[in-house]
Amino acid sequence: MDRAKVRLSDGTICLVEVNRASARKEVANRDEIFEFELVKKQIRKITEDWAETFKQLKPTKTVLEFGINLSIESGALTSVIVKGAGETNLKIILEWDNK
Repeated sequence: MDRAKVRLSDGTICLVEVNRASARKEVANRDEIFEFELVKKQIRKITEDWAETFKQLKPTKTVLEFGINLSIESGALTSVIVKGAGETNLKIILEWDNK
């Protein structure tokens, strides 16, 4: 893993690990600062889409858990949820009370 500087919405700069394959070329300039906004939008949209599905199922409890890997593509920080040969990091728990 390589590291990249990322600016959060309040201006704070932090280091994040990014996939080496994508970072090797893109993070050549270690002083470049990437914006986190695109990753936040991706996470928000994924969550909203799943929430819409959960509303239709009407469980009493819902847990959506997913992990993301960060990569740099076309000069922008982005999130990767599904990678490789169909591997994914997504866990969904739906519960219904029998009341």
